[in-house]
Formats: sequence, structure tokens, C-alpha cells
Amino acid sequence: MTSQVKELRDPEFFHLLGSVLLEPHSRARIVALALYLLDGWLLTTVVFPLYDPVLPVARDISTTFYALVLVIMALLATWRPRVFNERLLSITAVIASVAGFALIIIGALAGSALILLIGTCTVHLSRSWVVVMTGVSFSNLDLKRIAICVLYATILFCSLVIVFSLLPNEVGLGVFLIVPTMVLAIIRPYVSELFSQIRTLEVPANRAITMPLSYLPFTHQIFLCWFLFQIVNGYSLSFGEENGTPLVTLFAIVPPLLILLKVLLTQRTFNPDRLFYIAILLATIGLMLAPSAHVLTHGVINNILSLGVVIADLVMWYVLAALSSRNRLGAVGVIAWGRSLSIIGIIVGAGLGRMANLLFIENTFGVSLITIVIATALLAYVLFFLKDFSFSKTIGSVLPDNDVVSHTGNTQDLEARSVLIAQRFQLTPREAEVLALLARGRNSNFIKDELVVSRNTVKAHVKHIYQKLNIHTHQEVIDMVEGELLD
Repeated sequence: MTSQVKELRDPEFFHLLGSVLLEPHSRARIVALALYLLDGWLLTTVVFPLYDPVLPVARDISTTFYALVLVIMALLATWRPRVFNERLLSITAVIASVAGFALIIIGALAGSALILLIGTCTVHLSRSWVVVMTGVSFSNLDLKRIAICVLYATILFCSLVIVFSLLPNEVGLGVFLIVPTMVLAIIRPYVSELFSQIRTLEVPANRAITMPLSYLPFTHQIFLCWFLFQIVNGYSLSFGEENGTPLVTLFAIVPPLLILLKVLLTQRTFNPDRLFYIAILLATIGLMLAPSAHVLTHGVINNILSLGVVIADLVMWYVLAALSSRNRLGAVGVIAWGRSLSIIGIIVGAGLGRMANLLFIENTFGVSLITIVIATALLAYVLFFLKDFSFSKTIGSVLPDNDVVSHTGNTQDLEARSVLIAQRFQLTPREAEVLALLARGRNSNFIKDELVVSRNTVKAHVKHIYQKLNIHTHQEVIDMVEGELLD
């Protein structure tokens, strides 16, 4: 992985560290993200232990359900964004969080595995909407404010962890009940307009055809990074489990404080690429030490892992929020897909870790072999596949998805100009037809119906046109055609 953005002194970023705390809309994002992160910590440390006497696998089943819901949301955001009625879904999420929590308590007290499972899945249904709303709320902030808000939110979250670790579990349960409602109440005013816009525009899957640089494919390297890192994370953390629940360290607050100190002293913004490298280094160290838990205490290993995970989560939230900011219309899909792959990675890694835990009892060599294979795969991926990759560069390459504007009202002139361009760049007859429609501001769905061809055919024609004309956006097509001189 290479850093494509040089860290320069940035007085504006330095001054924003203070001014952001005075901005109500920025404070709202900070508190919302910190509360969501706290919600996840409370789920792991306070709620999950209730499952063990009744149905220990409820944790894995509900977490898998959580990831599945996020995958579905990402696909719907891409193909059927009209289903995202923000007000209705927010009300449903609040009801689901309360009802799910009640079912968890009833199931735990009554010893009913079915009620417990329904309750925990219902809670995760609510959490999936809360995480999407939280991530999308950052989409109307600039990149510098996003970086500062994510940094402050991480520090606030780690501080809350220290506080709640000293309080009785009953207090944590009470807070867990109200957190989803609090988060939605805080951020709803900042996202309602965006969801209204998303529901009325052409679906992102079709907009991506004419604006390919505005939408990252779900197979992009940036998502694969998180998936593979979380496999290592899940594998490593499974060695630090106590009664099925990962241990939690209070040293997690150290990385964000050090990052903040570095920013204060150098007046430079943090570099997501370097931070991700540090997270990978810590994860690899924790991974290699994990099988030695009988020699080293769980606390030592878990401290190392927690430091890496906190840094990685900070980078992940910044990157996802930054991508959403670059293209707000694709924000829901980016947040849902990024979070789902992260969770799936942890599930896969934890499964491998538990398998290694079983081998650990009788076969130390087997554990070491699995660990070496995973560590080698991670390092090989970083050295070979991420050699020229950069989070900063990827974020900068995403173009805003703005509605195209055609300034020339004369359709005949546009068609004549399109013909000249098609001849000069040697477009095929069908590509020339597509070019003429693009020049008039038509979207991919209209072109598909007008020419009676499939969506993939339109996508292929648009791709070839962009390549031949050496352009990247629909607006560039219009500008080029309108700038063509007629004889």
C-alpha cells in the first residue's frame, strides 16, 4: 500500500479541531457515532453473556443475520432505493430495538432459546438501520470535518467504555435499550432530505453506467481490504475469549489520543494509509502471539489486538464516510456493504479461530500451522496486491454524482454535433445512437427502452464511448458535444 497524498502542514485542519466542537451538526455526528460504537460494545460485554446459559450459538446466528440484513440493504440501495422510507424505517427500528430487547430478557429469564433468538435477531434488525443512518449522516460533511469527527467519536467511545466497565451490568443493559432511539433522534434531521432525494432519482445501478467513476463496485479493493483484515481480527480475538465473549481492554483509548496529539503537534491531518499499516502490523503480532495464550496472559494479547482493531475501525469509518461524502447518492450502499463485509470477515475469522482453539487442546502444531497460513496470506496480500493501493487516492478518485445539465435546447444541433464526434472518433453506428441520447441528457434506463436493448448492452456501449472519447462522466459527454463546432 502506498500513500499517494503527502502530509503537509494544514493550519485549517488544525483550527478545525477546536471549531468542530462548537458546530452543532458536527457534535451531533460525534455523539451519534460514539453511541453506536458503545452499543456494539455493550452488546458484546453485557448482552451476549445472557445467551450462554440458554443458547450460546445465538450470538453467531444473530450476528450472521445482522450481516445478511446489511447485504440486503446494500443491494436494495443499489437497485431499489425507493424502499428507503426514512421515517417509516426509523420508527420501525425504534420499535424493533425495544421489542427485541424485551424478548431477549424474557428468553434469558424463561430459558427459552426460541424467544431469545427472535429477540436478538430483532435487535440486530434495528441496529442495521441505525448503522446505516449513522454512516450516511457524515455524507454532507467535508473530508477534514469527517476526519476530526471520527477521531473525536473514537475518543469519546473509548472514554465511555472506561466509564461503563466500572458500572454494574444492569446500567449497561438500560443504556443498550435506549441507544438506538438516541442515535436516530440525533441524526434524523441531517439525513431526511438525502433519503427523499435518493427515492426520487434514477437507481444507482443505472446511474453507475453513465457515471462509472461516481460508484465503486462492490468488488473494489477497498472493500476486500476490510474483509480480509476482519478475518484476521476475528481469528485472533477468538483466542482471547472468556466464556465465549472477547475480552475488552481499556488501553483502546491510547491510539486515538496519540493520533490527536500527533495532529496537534504537527498540524497535519492523519493519513489513513499509514494508520491501516499500523493496524495490520498490530493484528499480525496479535495473530502470531494468539496460540501462545498459555504462555502470555490473555490480557497482553488482547491489548495488542484491541489497539489494532480501534485503529482499523477509525480508518474504516473515515473511509466509508469520506466515500459517502464524495457521492452522497451512493452513501447507503457504501455504508451497508462496507459494514456487512466487515462483520462477515469477523464471523469467518472467528470460525477459524474456534476451530484452532479445539486443535489447541490436543495439537499445538495444528494451531501454529493455521496461524502461519493466515499470517502469510495477509502479508502476501499486503505486499503484492496493496503495493500500489491507497485509501486517500481511492477517495479522491470518486467523482460526485451530480445531475447532468444540457445547455443546448436545439435537438437537431445536438444530433448533428454527435454525428461529427462519432465520425471523428470512429464510433460504431449503435455507439453513435447512444452518444446522441447521452448528449441530450438521457439516462441509461431511457436509452435501454429507446433502443430496445438490455442494461448490460447499454453499459458496454457507454464504456466503449467513454474509452474512445477519453472521458469519464456523462457531463463530459454533454460538454464535448455542445462544444463541437458545426460547419
